[in-house]
Amino acid sequence: MTVGAPEVTRSNDGRTIHIVAVSNRQSIREVRDTLRDFLSSWVEKELITPFVVATEELLLNEHEHGHLKISSAEKEAALSEGTYERLLTERESSAPAKELSCIVVVTHSEIRVTVTGGVPFTANYSVPREHDLAEPRFSGRGLALVRAFFDRVEFDPVAKEVRAVKRLWC
Repeated sequence: MTVGAPEVTRSNDGRTIHIVAVSNRQSIREVRDTLRDFLSSWVEKELITPFVVATEELLLNEHEHGHLKISSAEKEAALSEGTYERLLTERESSAPAKELSCIVVVTHSEIRVTVTGGVPFTANYSVPREHDLAEPRFSGRGLALVRAFFDRVEFDPVAKEVRAVKRLWC
């Protein structure tokens, strides 16, 4: 994959979008914006921002922990020391290019998202819903946000993907 704009494919009925992008922060922002535009045709306005934020967190988690191999402990320490931006920049400059894939399917009853990173990562997607966001720590907040929004989140280490579902109440 070449560095550039994400590749976007839509199904014939328009309800499925498949985005392939280079695993970096700029591409993830572009995926986020593409998803926002896509969802505006299919779901209620108040669901768009939370869905996009939670999906962006899945993409960032894959980028940081899967592609760049930043452990939760490393992230926690760098965030508390104010050096996380430097850590990300250093890792991104030395990491080989990898693809991220994001597939979103909208049906009458749910929105499904699948994020595939192409590199194995073992992030703990079983963070309990009771995770206290008021805890004085940095790590795990994104996954707590993901769990709070989506009704189901599954990690498949064999397929190297995360699947999440948000039910729509019709």
